[in-house]
Amino acid sequence: MLSLFPSFLAFALLVPLILRITIGLYFLFTLRRLFANMSPILRWILQLLSCVASVSVLLGAYTQLGAIILAGISLFLFMYSGKEAKYFFLFIMSLALLFLGAGFFAFDLPI
Repeated sequence: MLSLFPSFLAFALLVPLILRITIGLYFLFTLRRLFANMSPILRWILQLLSCVASVSVLLGAYTQLGAIILAGISLFLFMYSGKEAKYFFLFIMSLALLFLGAGFFAFDLPI
């Protein structure tokens, strides 16, 4: 089937960039609120992992590793929070970023 807007296919590498910015900024700006009602040790570990993975995803360095970590955290939050849909969407976005790669303006480029 023919594409309706074939000129948009030239911007295919912008999609991972948009996903990286969205996921990274969401986890950084909601860091304290996401893990508010957990035990202190678990909260500290998850906040540290989330912060490192978010910065990694935002900068585009080790993007796929950061996407795996953020997918695991968002799946944990989905199960822990009583099945809120936003955590499931974050999980799906992290998986998409895992398979799409880093995109434009990233430090880890495919070999």
